[in-house]
Amino acid sequence: MALADTQGAAQALADYLGVSPDSVGDFAVDSAYSLADLGVYSRAEAWALLASLTLKDDDSFSALAYVLSKEGEKERALEFYRRAVELDSSATNLYNLAYIYDELGDYESAKRLYKLALKKTPSDETIHLNLGNAFWNLGDVRGAEAHYREALRLNPRYYNAAFNLALAYRERGYYEPALHYALEAYSLDSSDYDIYMLIAGLYESLEDYGKEAAVLRRAWERFPDSAQVGYYLARAYRMAGDTEKAFRAYREVIERFPRFAEAYAGMAELLGEGVSSDESDSWDLGSLSFGATKKWGAGISYDSRYFQETVYREELVVMD
Repeated sequence: MALADTQGAAQALADYLGVSPDSVGDFAVDSAYSLADLGVYSRAEAWALLASLTLKDDDSFSALAYVLSKEGEKERALEFYRRAVELDSSATNLYNLAYIYDELGDYESAKRLYKLALKKTPSDETIHLNLGNAFWNLGDVRGAEAHYREALRLNPRYYNAAFNLALAYRERGYYEPALHYALEAYSLDSSDYDIYMLIAGLYESLEDYGKEAAVLRRAWERFPDSAQVGYYLARAYRMAGDTEKAFRAYREVIERFPRFAEAYAGMAELLGEGVSSDESDSWDLGSLSFGATKKWGAGISYDSRYFQETVYREELVVMD
């Protein structure tokens, strides 16, 4: 639609409704956001364009930028977020511009703008979190840690702040405080796959394999479709010295995910260490011969010494 046509349509709609063009613009802004959130991008962009031509203010430019960003047109979105900041350098507009720079990978610009936004609203935990992320992406873990900690201080129930703070401590090799914040994050949201993996990994770093296994057992119950969790559980049992449980866990992963290569490697190593049980007797210690009994499936045999080569030859894939 041509510019003159759009402006004419806005005026005609205002005349028809008996309202001011600004009222039409405000309605267009709301419609643009709503339609973009529903994924109706072409209509959302049309309303946003109407709003920007009618109002020509920071709200309308931000709405258009939001729609363009949702459509994946980040560079065009950047242009309109810049125009919004030129009209009003509010904390919200600065944050939006910083965020789009973040998404484009320009972390220096993002950091600079997050800092400007933070000067206007120093108690905004979301800005602290994203500023921390910018520091992290620039390799400044200490800077990231400071802002994650402040975000969590401002909002003690901020899961992402607790999680990211745990990551920052882990990155610096401080596993005890990392575990403290990881457990705090878990207490806020126990539905996230990543928090189980983080806590389990920290227990492993602290060489507390029993607790690592306990965490992974809960994760395996919660995420039964993740072969990776089952594999890590078996490995944790093995590192804790519980070879019987390790054997059963590897076996379960192999039975449920017969193309998960890492489980075969783990079982081969376990059998090579001489695990002994009635169940393991049917497994050839020299090679993983699951074809030896129909119970384990037919025709799959891997010599642990040549496992890596065999994996590729048989086209096993790691599935999660």
